[in-house]
Amino acid sequence: MGDFLRSAWIAIIQYETPRLVKIHNRKVGLVRRIIQAGIIMYVGVYALYLQKGYQEFGRVESSVTTKIKGVIRSELDPDSHDDPYSIHKDFPKALNAHGRNWFTNLKALYTRIWDVADYVIPAAENGAFFVATNVIITPNQTRGLCPEDNNDVKGVTCEPDESNCDLFEGKVRLSRPKVKPTAPDLKTRIEFEAMDLLFSNETTEDEDNGMMNKTNSQPMTVTETNALIGTRAPLTTRTATTPLSTAFRPLLTRKCHGKSRACPKGKIVYKAHGPLTGYCVPTDRPNARPGVHSCEVESWCPIEVDRLPLGKKRALMADAADYTVFVKNSVAFPYFGPQFVRNNLISNNGRPCLFKKDRPDPGCQIFRLGDMVELAGGNFSHMAIKGGVVSLSIAWHCNLDYDFMQYCLPKYSFRILDDFGWNFRHAKYHEEHRRSLYKLYGIKFIITVEGRGGKFNLKNMILNIGSGLALLGVTTIICDFLLLYVKERRVVKQKKYDYVTPEHPKPTSSNGKKNGDASTENPNLKLIRDNSEHSVLRGINREVSTMSSLAPLASQEHIELHVKD
Repeated sequence: MGDFLRSAWIAIIQYETPRLVKIHNRKVGLVRRIIQAGIIMYVGVYALYLQKGYQEFGRVESSVTTKIKGVIRSELDPDSHDDPYSIHKDFPKALNAHGRNWFTNLKALYTRIWDVADYVIPAAENGAFFVATNVIITPNQTRGLCPEDNNDVKGVTCEPDESNCDLFEGKVRLSRPKVKPTAPDLKTRIEFEAMDLLFSNETTEDEDNGMMNKTNSQPMTVTETNALIGTRAPLTTRTATTPLSTAFRPLLTRKCHGKSRACPKGKIVYKAHGPLTGYCVPTDRPNARPGVHSCEVESWCPIEVDRLPLGKKRALMADAADYTVFVKNSVAFPYFGPQFVRNNLISNNGRPCLFKKDRPDPGCQIFRLGDMVELAGGNFSHMAIKGGVVSLSIAWHCNLDYDFMQYCLPKYSFRILDDFGWNFRHAKYHEEHRRSLYKLYGIKFIITVEGRGGKFNLKNMILNIGSGLALLGVTTIICDFLLLYVKERRVVKQKKYDYVTPEHPKPTSSNGKKNGDASTENPNLKLIRDNSEHSVLRGINREVSTMSSLAPLASQEHIELHVKD
């Protein structure tokens, strides 16, 4: 117990001091000073000045509201445009298929005034807004049955099977009459003969197309029918060129199934607009060749003609570059108190002003859309055709140690996120089963706000300085490593380190003397042994470790060693 207390007392009152070895070497000394200068520059310039290591930071909280203004007029003019991808590329064929007033109606459809309520959809978004620059309009769609678009949907082009047809009155499929009526009523006999002929293969395609036209004729009266029968041959005996009585054209429709099991009923083809009904009907595409048939679908009819009105070289609303958007941004730094709140209405005495691309003013917040795309590195005329996505970033990096209202200013930056196209479809409903479909191409602007506020903090400054001073210890490690490659490295090693090997007691002989302890011991060996014991005792009383030159204490053991480079 006494030995333990004595050892504890010695450990409490003893003092340890390192050995300091000074090595005169120009290369090692120069490397040491360069490393120390680099660490000091890192702490002072980068950590404290550039990264504001003497401040504490709080994130910014913000809100963004936008308001767009602008009105343009669009017009469809085929005489001044010859793009092969335009909706009117096969103008003569479209006239033959739809009538002479087809293009007149189409031109009137695209000749209109567009204001904010037309081209900004939706009207409000969180941190973003969309502006339409091109559009495909399909007016007055109704729920019904119509031929699928065989231009954009693969696998719906078919060939009708004339031996497998059905007759419809409106949407009701009729059954073929089995017994010929014997009543003398001419109207009843005409109805039977007409239906029997429609179910047969004797009608021509022109007659079928005529029967499908339900808007150009009205049912005939009995007198008119009698006059027709009295001047023409019976329906069952007429030739293929004999026109069918117009009395049944507004009521009856003939549809045939497709050959080779085409158009399976209920199947939904990839990219189709609805399930197939099982019938193969003439296509209604404007540029279709005569005699081309397509599978019938249940959908919103007519199916959209997915072609840009002015082709791939010009947008319908290219003048949208002159639209302007007012971006109001309010920010706050609640971490530092409620007094740090402001908005971006800075210049012009707090009133909105136009942001000019040649002279950017951070105090202005009205942007021209064409300038925003150009500042992002894009071309508005090209992007307006297919659409794209542009980012507007507002950065608030504020030093709250200075005047908040004078020096805390926003910084605007623009970049293009996507220029490969942006479009979606939007419908305007006139009533429950009637709508107009708009496929809108345009530019989506995404607004992001980021930033932080900083204020002086003594604790953070002390921590950064202390961390930098601790890095100075790296110089000792690097210099000690370099000393292993100098010429006199063995001398340096002998001066820098002491190797102490504790002695173990020698075994004693039976007479009580140590082995080898003879009275005839050589005096020279005895002297060497005494000196060795003295060195061991002296080595125990000092620290054996790697010394640092940053501890200039008077009690240190100083050794100067000159080493050649």
